[in-house]
Amino acid sequence: MNRLTAAALITCVLHLMVQQNDAFCPCVMMRRRHASSVQTRQHKATALSQSFMFADATEPKNSEPIKQVDVNGKEFLPGTVVAIAPGAKVNAHHVPKDAYGSFDPDTREFIPADESNMSRSTSCLVLSEGIQGEVTKVYNVNEWDRAHPILVQFKEGLDKEGGEGFILPKSFTMHFSANEIVVVAIRDGVTITVQEVQCGDPECAPIDTAVAIMFPSGGRGMMGIPLEAKDVSKEALLECFPKEEVLTAWSRGEDAEWPPYDDDDDEMDFDQRPQLRFAVGQRVVCRVGPDPVTGWAPGKVIQLWYREPTWPPNSLAPYKIELDDGRNIFAPGDVDQIIKEFKPES
Repeated sequence: MNRLTAAALITCVLHLMVQQNDAFCPCVMMRRRHASSVQTRQHKATALSQSFMFADATEPKNSEPIKQVDVNGKEFLPGTVVAIAPGAKVNAHHVPKDAYGSFDPDTREFIPADESNMSRSTSCLVLSEGIQGEVTKVYNVNEWDRAHPILVQFKEGLDKEGGEGFILPKSFTMHFSANEIVVVAIRDGVTITVQEVQCGDPECAPIDTAVAIMFPSGGRGMMGIPLEAKDVSKEALLECFPKEEVLTAWSRGEDAEWPPYDDDDDEMDFDQRPQLRFAVGQRVVCRVGPDPVTGWAPGKVIQLWYREPTWPPNSLAPYKIELDDGRNIFAPGDVDQIIKEFKPES
């Protein structure tokens, strides 16, 4: 398989990952970022109760959830990674005082607020465009009158695994409206490798094309296409391509079965498998993040020709590796772009 063929397949996979991820008006607007007096809050609560009583008296209440989507039409769901939207001006007031401040636009490091000159406008954490968090709950606005129905959790430290990101001073949760945040595309920071694998089953194609998808979170998955790489068409790739929920699970580092398989299928003959470069117990370094320099982690090989119960027949990973930090991962291909010999620094 030449490099041009592999590059074309990788481009097509990225394109399909984009394709996979393709107004509410409450009676009383409950403002999030502006403090109110007790009297004002009581007034709003009374108005809210009256609005629901009026709605109940005039028409049946619709409890069907309203989908919350971003400006690109992508739905907010629990577990979805989101980022502060371009142009959104968002301040987090419900954070500890030592988290008041902003972020350096170049280094993305936290800059504490000047305690000698505190005001309403500075007693907050200014959330810059691109800061990432995870959706923990999406409220049904037909049941709860909320102007900001999307609850997002932000964790202390680096907000983005496997690459450069903002360094958050504290962990906190915050409610957002759909126009203040955007869904982070799962293809961001993804690494894709293509490899041809010889199949030892006489009933299958002699050469399969294996496509491995690795995410910045450390999650990874693999799909096999029963064709040589040069013969793979868009239609063949679409037929074997994982569903959106599978890709999302992989992006979170979770296991997801793909494709569905038959328990009665036979396994590949071990004698037909190619010779691998590394042996059990050998020290290696593995690609675990998108950065070509820092996205590597050391470990040792603990198993050859690894497979998981949910994988389809004849789908195997050359290596299972135990990283030095305790994580167990698999290498979907025996190539230097994924796994290479460990060389201690002199």
